[in-house]
Amino acid sequence: MDTKIIYTHPSSGCTVLVNEETGQKLYKIQTTRRFVGSVTKVFRYEKAASSSPNLVPPTHPEIDEPHDEAEVVMDSSGEENRNEGESGAVGTGGQASDDDPSLEENEIARLYWKWFASTRMVFEGKVRRRAEYMPFGDRLRFFVFTHNSVSYRWSLRSGKWRPKLFINDSGKTLVARFHPASLFKKANAYMVVTPAGMDMLDHIIVTYIPVEARRREM
Repeated sequence: MDTKIIYTHPSSGCTVLVNEETGQKLYKIQTTRRFVGSVTKVFRYEKAASSSPNLVPPTHPEIDEPHDEAEVVMDSSGEENRNEGESGAVGTGGQASDDDPSLEENEIARLYWKWFASTRMVFEGKVRRRAEYMPFGDRLRFFVFTHNSVSYRWSLRSGKWRPKLFINDSGKTLVARFHPASLFKKANAYMVVTPAGMDMLDHIIVTYIPVEARRREM
């Protein structure tokens, strides 16, 4: 049975992802705009009692640049909040959810968007260039990445409105497909995940972020 995950805010870079059937909050995506380039953080919601440590340390000296200027943080409600530098330490445990104390937000990935260089991705305990972790092909119409020794492909060939994730082999097993928001139908964007993708939700959500950025450029 497929699982439908709703993006609750029009901005895919600042939203909360919810399981449509159960109403359970699954992920939060938050983007901070800086003068030197934006930073997108991905948090996974977990029960506080069983919460695991954050998988992303607070800073990466080889990526983070010193900055004294105030930042503009877009939260999941779409509101802009100004703050000085990073707020809240990560890497030693989750932070309690603002509206549900039974849940904790654990950061699992971070993307550093650069104006004139490849985006850096902090994921799975590694810092990698997006171009190395998920290279693109066919004039940016698909992105490929590997998980558990299996190759996957995000394809935009079927049209910019319906990006799809397949196992990158001759069988082309469908793993997930994204449906953008519809102003005409007043429907939020959502991701449909097939049973083949339920054990790799983190990878689907994180790798789709640069795919969505490319889709919006098309």
